[in-house]
Amino acid sequence: MDQADLDVWLTLLHIAREQGLGTEIQTTIHGLLKALGRCTGKRDHEWLKIVVARLTAGTVEITVGSKTYGGSLIGSFERDEITKDYKLYLNPKMVVLFEDNAYTLLEREQRHGLRMDLAKWLHGYVLSHQATAKSPHRIGLERLRELCGSETGELWKFRQQVKEAMNELHDAGVVACWKISVNDALEIVRPLRSRQILEGQ
Repeated sequence: MDQADLDVWLTLLHIAREQGLGTEIQTTIHGLLKALGRCTGKRDHEWLKIVVARLTAGTVEITVGSKTYGGSLIGSFERDEITKDYKLYLNPKMVVLFEDNAYTLLEREQRHGLRMDLAKWLHGYVLSHQATAKSPHRIGLERLRELCGSETGELWKFRQQVKEAMNELHDAGVVACWKISVNDALEIVRPLRSRQILEGQ
């Protein structure tokens, strides 16, 4: 699974919240693509069908606190090939995990505005860590490359990708400042009031 798959999942959760955060979502292929900010042509329809099938068949493992859950993100789906209506049944155990640790609307909009897949991955990573001016979050680039699953072989190329991604996050207001030290460690400071802003103050 990739960052586009996560975009679809987060959009489904957003729609589920609008519809009452049940496990059944009623939408259309066109509506879901529009919610994702994607084009709605035939190629995009086919892409979305593949992603939904992958989210239904694929198994993920998520740890929240001391509990780890493994299973599919979507339990099952029904699609009308004529009307293009969708009924998606989210895995109820997964919905509960995300209900307790859900992205706010602003976090979703921040992610939606990011171009690079690495920036999207780093967005989730940054928001899951405390990082203050007094206690910045630090991680080595080698470890970061391993965690995000990058296939970039040369560290200098990965360093350039991280710089581009971090500039995107800075412009989006996700990080207050950042730097890469001489020993190739990424140092991040989040905005002082980011949590209050993201939670609607």
